[in-house]
Amino acid sequence: GSGEHGVAARPFGQLSQDWGRAGGAGRWGGALGAYRKGLGIAEELAARDPANAEWQRDLIVSFVKLSEVTGEGDYVVKALHIAFAMQERGTLAPRDAWLVGELRRRAGLESV
Repeated sequence: GSGEHGVAARPFGQLSQDWGRAGGAGRWGGALGAYRKGLGIAEELAARDPANAEWQRDLIVSFVKLSEVTGEGDYVVKALHIAFAMQERGTLAPRDAWLVGELRRRAGLESV
């Protein structure tokens, strides 16, 4: 195609940083809109290439950001499912091993 939404033209990490800056610069309403748009991009990329660990991780981060802004636990549960799947496939980077425990804690699935 023609680089739908400009996604193919830029690395996802850069898009994520751009959306993070856009959201962080405004009020929570602005952040929420930016995070939702970032989530849409992350979901699209992760669906295109499920084996791409970086894009899966970016999707986890998008879900966590939305959870923090909205207070909705469903986003944490979605992030946890992705992290578990990555861990089972062996694609969760060693530097991200802490994510599973943290997401379990945030989802209320682990005793404190």
